[in-house]
Amino acid sequence: MGHNNPRYAYTIFDPVANQVKPLLDTVKEKDLGIYFTPDLKWHAQVEASTAKANKMLGMLKNTFTHFSVELLNLLYCAIVRPHLEFAISVWNPHLKGDIFGLEQVQHRATRLVPELRHLPYDERLLRLGWTSLEERRVGVI
Repeated sequence: MGHNNPRYAYTIFDPVANQVKPLLDTVKEKDLGIYFTPDLKWHAQVEASTAKANKMLGMLKNTFTHFSVELLNLLYCAIVRPHLEFAISVWNPHLKGDIFGLEQVQHRATRLVPELRHLPYDERLLRLGWTSLEERRVGVI
């Protein structure tokens, strides 16, 4: 791990073939649900979290025909947002692209309520009683 770490060629003994085989290098590893990469950037984790949250949001959209503010608050906070905030104190993103990707999921969710669709994003957040995900992360850490 790390920028200046030399890359070692690790090997393992295969008793069946009675020979030493090299272990394959990996680009990312998942440990306890968090993706780690050799450069210690969190883009893979952000992509996985947004994909899972978008999948949950799509499932909700296909399941319910009409969303009220109360229903969206209940469903989003219970089903979608935990995927965006899982272990956030470990992998807190700092790159603007990653922050934007996470925020886009919440942006999409706020448009599910028909009465709020025409409003700007900041106003929708106020009406729903939500804060941006970045503000929530700053409050958590």
